[in-house]
Amino acid sequence: MDHLGATSTVVLYFLGAAALYGVYHYNFDKLRHIPIVGASSIPGLSYIHGLQFSLRAAEILEEGCQKYGNNGGIFRVAQTDQWTVMVSSPQLIDELRRFSDDQMSLRHGLGEMNGTSYAFGTKFTSPESLIDAVQEEMLLAFSDLIPQTADEEWVGVLGLSTVIGLVSRMTNRVFVGKPLCRDPGFMQIATNVPHDMLNTRTVLNLFPVFLKPLIVRLITPFPRRVRECMPFIESELQDRIRVANEEDGDANRYDNFFQILVQELVSRGNTMESIISSLFLLEIGAMHTTSMSFTHALFELAAHPEYAQELRHEAQQVFKDFDGVWSKDVVAKLTKHDSFLKESMRVYDPNATSLFRKAMRNVTFSNGICIPKGTLVIAAARHAHFNENSYASPNVFNPWRFVPTNEGLGTFSHNVTTPSVDYLHFGLGKHSCPGRFFAALQMKMMLAHIVMNYDVQFENGGPGPREKWNVTSLIPDRTAKVYFQKRKTDDVDL
Repeated sequence: MDHLGATSTVVLYFLGAAALYGVYHYNFDKLRHIPIVGASSIPGLSYIHGLQFSLRAAEILEEGCQKYGNNGGIFRVAQTDQWTVMVSSPQLIDELRRFSDDQMSLRHGLGEMNGTSYAFGTKFTSPESLIDAVQEEMLLAFSDLIPQTADEEWVGVLGLSTVIGLVSRMTNRVFVGKPLCRDPGFMQIATNVPHDMLNTRTVLNLFPVFLKPLIVRLITPFPRRVRECMPFIESELQDRIRVANEEDGDANRYDNFFQILVQELVSRGNTMESIISSLFLLEIGAMHTTSMSFTHALFELAAHPEYAQELRHEAQQVFKDFDGVWSKDVVAKLTKHDSFLKESMRVYDPNATSLFRKAMRNVTFSNGICIPKGTLVIAAARHAHFNENSYASPNVFNPWRFVPTNEGLGTFSHNVTTPSVDYLHFGLGKHSCPGRFFAALQMKMMLAHIVMNYDVQFENGGPGPREKWNVTSLIPDRTAKVYFQKRKTDDVDL
């Protein structure tokens, strides 16, 4: 009896504490005027529903967009660490991107959403490209990653890991240059960093915000990665720092983006370790989304080889007009390549959300909805990409959807690099991804090279694999193989 009495007392205390917390939570829940989708506002249950969101994010977001897309255009979902407000109407998406940085901060919003603000801080930028260098590295990477075979022999490679290798090589040719971009040890670390960040983010998002600084110290692999990277980069980095510190240093000694980063960070007194960490942050931003996006496009091409003929014809004609030499003009003329990639990113965008913002003070949308300071606000990108008011037959993959109907008319608005309220792959407004032009260049070059030099398909010409959701990320099947067959020499113009 005493045991039962003690147990009852504990239960009553627990229920009383929960009730008091519930009253407190209700009275001080500044988001209670925003409808909830896929969760409960009851303390404790919202955390459990946050775990469910990790498993059913795409389904819950679609439910909210269908319910509130034309009815206020705003709702909230429970994540394990906090409530997140979603905006889904074109009007509110446009308003969200127009808020000033001191109202809605991308730096804090994106850093909190992907975990980089805990693992690295909030510095972020992107490079410009050198077409000749990127092309040279692309050709070498293709020959390294896709085995050479006898004529008419098909060779299968893992699609996602092969694309990651290609993008990593091309990106690091511009980032760090030769010989680092071809050093297997350095490249192994650079290629693993984005995957490390995804794993870190997944674990961090299981904990409330106040615990994240502690948890990240326990789980982060990045200090170890910095130490692993040091033997490959230390000598060169010391020389780069010396050049950056000398007033009459050889400014042309290093003609890649890493030197710009080194000079900027040296002027702020950063250590070698923090410079390498900043490089890692750039690797994450530049490689992950481009690799995912191009793998989705490659899978679509392998599942529908008929698309390759149209793309091949365009590439051959454009290169003929420009004497077979890559240039900005060549890239601009590949309008069907542009359309194919943009449609792939519309349908298979690696992220169902975009425009990550954190309210730095109380802000109010035009519909009167107030967003309290500290709230994470995100746009429902996938819903925008499948909006029937913006796209005819949005559930159908139409590779030529964005080909301009009149030559030279409306080309810019159709470009893969041009964001809009119904195309949010690269964000929107003044904070649109600054690296989108480099990413588009890489993808166009890889696509043109593939269609001109290879036939591609899945095993025995079968259908493509199904992509998989990881919270709000759409991930290509990591186990899927793409089969390449080298085209005959007289079929290839480049």
